[in-house]
Amino acid sequence: YDLFSAKTGRPYIIDGVNFQQLPTKCKNIIKSRWQDGKLYEIDFNSCEIRAALFAINKLDIANMQSDIYAYYAQLVNSKLSVSLDRDMIKRLIIPMLYGASVSTMSKLAKKPTYFIKKIVELLLQEFEIETIYSTIDAALKKHNHFFNLFERPIYADNENRKYVFVQNYIQSTATDICHSGYAALCAYIKNNNMETRVIYTKHDAICIDVYPDELQHIDEFAHIVAKTNIKDVNFKTQVKEL
Repeated sequence: YDLFSAKTGRPYIIDGVNFQQLPTKCKNIIKSRWQDGKLYEIDFNSCEIRAALFAINKLDIANMQSDIYAYYAQLVNSKLSVSLDRDMIKRLIIPMLYGASVSTMSKLAKKPTYFIKKIVELLLQEFEIETIYSTIDAALKKHNHFFNLFERPIYADNENRKYVFVQNYIQSTATDICHSGYAALCAYIKNNNMETRVIYTKHDAICIDVYPDELQHIDEFAHIVAKTNIKDVNFKTQVKEL
């Protein structure tokens, strides 16, 4: 892993099998080192969205254990009387967070611009994008760089677009949350002298090879990843057997 080339702190695999970009058709190229062991991937559900909410102290929503897209679909329906299904709101939230234009989101959602505009305005308020940018802007003026929620420095280079900064801030904050969860799991396995091993991390997911006698701990492993080592973080995680 290269831990330093990305300004947001996202690690990239630069040697060996690149599991981060592995095509789905190749997912079976790895197997457990033990005869009755199993491979599991534990991933953070909607991590960047939850990280954005955590950063503005909306802890209850960030940590909700239900589907966050369904929550926002219901919110839009209740506040604007606009009926959107889960997939539609999913197509809007991430582009909205990262500064896509209303016309671009209109094309993504295959809906008229006037229809999308009022939804985007509501979502921008809900995620307090201007508040996040104000924090970034103040740091830029003082230091010529800014920081994620955990004070990791993010250097702007020659970039000066506000929504790129917001994207960097959210991605970097999400990265640190994920890796705090992975570190918590590794520490738990080591401290309890367990045989389960980490195979790889893939941005918001970690793959582990679970020793046969430790298979009953998989839910506990997922809980440890979700809790991380960060106060008030308890993001939703999902477990998938590979």
